[in-house]
This record gives sequence, structure tokens and C-alpha cells, in this order.
Amino acid sequence: MSVTSDTVKAGAGPIEIAAGFEIAGGRFSNPEGTRIGEHLNAKGRLIFSQRDGEPFVKGEARIESLELLWGSFFGDFKEQKPAIEMDGRYRSAAGELTLDKFRISLASAGSVELKGRIQHLPDDPAFNMEVRSDDLRHAGFYDFFIKDTFKIGYPILGEIGTTGRSSFTLRAQGSLGSFTVDGNLRLAESVIQEKTGSWRVGPIGLDLPLKLRFPEALKESSNEAVPFGKLTIQQIQTQSTKIPAISAPIVLWNNSLRFPEPVQLSLFGGTGSIEDLAWRDIIGAPRDMGLSLRLDGLRLSDLTEALGWYRFNGTLSGSIPGVRWVGDSLKSDGTITLNAFGGKISVRGMEIEQPLSPGRSIKMAARLDGLNLEQASATFQFGHISGVLAGAIDGLVLSQGQAAAFNADLQTVAQRGVGQWISVEALNNLTVISSGNDGGSVFGGIASFFDSFRYSKLGFKAALKNDTLLLRGVETGEGKEYLVVGSWLPPTVNIISYTQEISFSELLRRLERVQKKTGGAQSAQP
Repeated sequence: MSVTSDTVKAGAGPIEIAAGFEIAGGRFSNPEGTRIGEHLNAKGRLIFSQRDGEPFVKGEARIESLELLWGSFFGDFKEQKPAIEMDGRYRSAAGELTLDKFRISLASAGSVELKGRIQHLPDDPAFNMEVRSDDLRHAGFYDFFIKDTFKIGYPILGEIGTTGRSSFTLRAQGSLGSFTVDGNLRLAESVIQEKTGSWRVGPIGLDLPLKLRFPEALKESSNEAVPFGKLTIQQIQTQSTKIPAISAPIVLWNNSLRFPEPVQLSLFGGTGSIEDLAWRDIIGAPRDMGLSLRLDGLRLSDLTEALGWYRFNGTLSGSIPGVRWVGDSLKSDGTITLNAFGGKISVRGMEIEQPLSPGRSIKMAARLDGLNLEQASATFQFGHISGVLAGAIDGLVLSQGQAAAFNADLQTVAQRGVGQWISVEALNNLTVISSGNDGGSVFGGIASFFDSFRYSKLGFKAALKNDTLLLRGVETGEGKEYLVVGSWLPPTVNIISYTQEISFSELLRRLERVQKKTGGAQSAQP
């Protein structure tokens, strides 16, 4: 570090001592090694004077390079070109620093200005400061402080971009170990979007009075009046879906972030309502979140098209009275019901582990009642099957969009007025799935004169674990597992599963063969 100085006295004014300084290759750290600065190169100038017996200091500095590790944050400030301006005074006898101005500017993010008082220096500093910014740019702030720091642990952050500006006026009071921040935050024309354009949220507007306590919220109850803010989102848009404007009151007080009224959504031809959405303590427990969800009359044709699944008709309704996000797990109570294929599919006990990670896993259970196989087989282009299907899928685990574990028991149930027929095309596809072989040779001879066959039972039992699938039939006899059991009336046919234990990856390859053969272009997997 090098310092140059000179003394100036202008007329009857006070004597001023000006010092220029330059730091080259500087380094600093705390004893624990959690705060480290390296490659610090900076230039600046300080001016010292005395007025009415009090020392004053003005200064400015420009940081040309700095690599900073502060807890989990790491940043290389070389491209940010940090600039610091200050104007204040220090009373050594009282250990008090008064800042009339302290401004920090970053090239991409904007500037923040502080003014106020820091007392009891250097032993036990306490502060009372006003912090404000009139032009905080979201893109620069997000990229530097959030995306670059956390995208390795949360890759989804690397796929998101944001625009817009914020302004805030805050008051910070307390000590480094415990302090309170209150004031107001405003967002204008903010947009959050996936970089390839697959979805977009905004423009977003926010006017939010707030009060936060560090390191955690106050425990005692308070009768303090809590002011409401307002959140507006003009549109949520994906490649195939638009959700119109949302407006809702919002509260951020004593570290609790909550929506005091239900957030109403219009989507997929139906309605959704998010209720009791709240974070108990966003500072002390930022991953402790709860909500309840209601869905009414969502059109499955629109939903499945938006998700890139096979399109089918029906509606989705239901209620999840309790959803909690604690730590790395998102858990829910209640049931969501899909009214599809003339029956119902009820999904319950949904749980998502590491929801923001690409390695997320989803757990759930499902119950199927009264599904019309004629509608389902036509939708998935599997060949014609008539009948009614019911059953359950328990312990279903989806990892990276594919099933990792489940226990399934699905079979047809006789229903008055509904015939049970299966076409040769469907029989061939079942044979490919169950044995890996084409069914053409199996259904030769006299069977080739018929387009469809009667059956009395159709279904399977399956268990998947560690990529091993145990496939059993709907009926067992003479050491054989029957996926299709023929009826007493001709024409009739049986389908036997000859490969009872296979890898799940092999089953997926067989399904791909069926899809290619039938010309199915879409994937049925989420």
C-alpha cells in the first residue's frame, strides 16, 4: 500500500490534509476463514479537516479488482468496477462515526446509499442507518449476487433471467449480532423468464412496506398494526398457456411473508385458488413455507397439451388442504382428482424431495376408478380395448421424470352394458411389452380371421425397485401369469407374460417400439 499527502488551507477556512492511496495485491480474512478478500487493487483519495473541534473526512475510492468470499457468496468484482464515496465525521472520545453520505456503486447493479450513525466503536458497534436506492437494476443484481453464486447447487437459477428496477428506503437499527430493518420496497416493470422463452412472468409490480429482524423474528406477540402491500402480475405465459392478471395483498412483517387473502388464478379453462400462502420466518427459516390449494374444472385437454403429454379430455379438480416446504422436502395432504376417460384418478400424499434440484424426486400414490378403456386406448393409440379399469398405484417415486419405484395392481372390472373386447393390434402391443417379441406369430392361424377377441379379465400386478420390474398377471395358473384371460364365449384369447422379471429400462425400450409402430409422436411421461 502506498500513500501520498499534502496540506491545504484556503483563506480563513480550516486546514485540510489530503491523502491519496493505492492498494496493490491486497488480501484480508477473518480468523474463521469465512470472509476472505484477495487480489484487491484500489485507488482513492481522502481529505481530513476539522470543523468546530470535530474531525471530518471525505473520500472516494475505485476498486479495480477484488475476489471476495463471504459465507456462501463468492464474487469477482473486476467487471463491476465498484466505486465508494463517503462524507462523515468521527468523534474518537465517544467512539462515534457519523456518515452524511456513504455510496457504493456497481456497474451492472446500480448504487446504494447509507447515512446515519455508528456508535461504540470499535468494541461493540451499534448503528442507526438509513439505506436507500433509487435505481437497483434486477438483471445485474440477480446475475452477480444470486445466479453465479447458487447455480451449481440450484441449476434452475442458471436458466432464469430477470429485468426491471427496484427502489427502497430502509432504516437499519441494532448491532451486527441483532438488528431490525424496516421501510418500503418498490418493484417496477419486473419480468422473470426462462432464457429460451419457454415461460415468462410479468411485468410484476410491488409496493411493500416491510419489517425484518436479523437473525430471526421476534418471539413475543405484538399488537402492532401490520401494513399491507400490493403485488400485481400482469401475465404468466408459457409457450401454450396464458394466465391473466393477478393482483393480491401481501404482508412482510416481523420476518413473516404471507398473502392474507386467497390468490385467484384463471387457468386451463378452470380456476385455481392458492390459500394461506406464508413463510413463517424468511430470515431464520427461509425454507419453511406452507399453503393450501384448490383446483376446479381445469380442462385436461389444455393441461396435457401445455405439458407436452398425450392430449385427452376431462377435467381436474381437487383440494390439497396442507402443503409444507421444510428443508429440502415439499409435502402435501389431501387429494387431487382427475375426471378422465369416463372415470376418476385420485392422487394423494404427494411429496417432492429437493424441488429446485435437477435430481428432484416425486413421491405419491394414486387410485383409479371406472376408467373407460375404449377412450384410453384410443387416446394412446394402443389399439382398441373396451372395458372398465380400476386399481391402485402405491409408493410411486418419479426421479428426473421417470419411475424409480412403485407397486401397482390394475385390472378390469365387469360393468353391466360394457363389453370386454381387445383388438389384434392391442394384443400384439401387449405381447411386445410383456415378452419383447412381436405377436404376429402368436396370433396366426385361425385367430388371424378375427379383428377382436373377447376377454373376461385384463390387467397386471407390478413392483419396481432398483430398475428391476417384477411383472405378474391378473391371474395365475399352472405356473403361468395371465395378462389377458379369455372368456367362455368365442372368439377368445389369452395373453401370458413369459418374462416376469425385467429391467425397467428394457420395459421402456419395449414401449418405445410400440410407440414407433403405432406412430405415437408424443410422450406420455411427465
